[in-house]
Amino acid sequence: MQRKDIQTEEVVRFYQNGLIGREIAEKLGCSVTLVQRRLTKAGIKMRSSNDRITIPIDKHVLEEMYWVKKMHPVAIGKVFGVHKMTVTKKMLEFGIPFRTKSQARIGKFNPLYGVGHSEETKNKLSQQFIDGRRKVSLQNQYGNPTKYKETVYRSSWEAGVAFYLDTRLISYEYEYRSFPYPAEYGRIRSYTPDFYLPNTDTYLEVKGVFREKDLYKVNSVIATQGIKIDFWDGPKLVELGVISPAGKVIIGLDVIHKVITPLKEDE
Repeated sequence: MQRKDIQTEEVVRFYQNGLIGREIAEKLGCSVTLVQRRLTKAGIKMRSSNDRITIPIDKHVLEEMYWVKKMHPVAIGKVFGVHKMTVTKKMLEFGIPFRTKSQARIGKFNPLYGVGHSEETKNKLSQQFIDGRRKVSLQNQYGNPTKYKETVYRSSWEAGVAFYLDTRLISYEYEYRSFPYPAEYGRIRSYTPDFYLPNTDTYLEVKGVFREKDLYKVNSVIATQGIKIDFWDGPKLVELGVISPAGKVIIGLDVIHKVITPLKEDE
């Protein structure tokens, strides 16, 4: 159900801060038509999605605010009177790298900082983020967690690809590196390609169907990071003999095993 209490002033404020009609509609939980009507009522002409508010700012100034002063894009946006998404797009335009998740959670950037933990605990939490240590719940991953050699892959297809690469003597690293990419409302999300092939400096993404949002994040990373990513979808894996037309892995069956997580006993 759409909100009925949308204020014209609220719509205008978001619009003047750099958002387009679709983004305002998503943020306020209403239709684009309603946003257009409110802007028309306020005497404001809609601009196209490519006609964004620009920031008259030097690259070095923006880089200093983000990396030296450790300012969040929201805070930078407030300085210049624009939305945080406008700031992140400007950073992409300048080629300014974004903080990784680990860097974004060090010290006061840690979301648990200052909520009652001791200094020792805070330092331990920050160090865990720096080291990249985390617990992954296998039940929450897409596909069936599958073990090949000493690695647990997120799906049987990925394990099958690892076996295929081994049989072809192709060196690879699994989930070798993560890359930031801009998401909606100025958020920065992380994308991790499935495989990295160091001999050809190429990443592989294994997926049955590439949806629009998958293509967006992959193409964003390709455009901003200048890396090469190959798509290995279902038809490609069938062609390579990794899976059958029915989607079942048909190679390495003696060394590839699904991970069975034990059920919790009733308390």
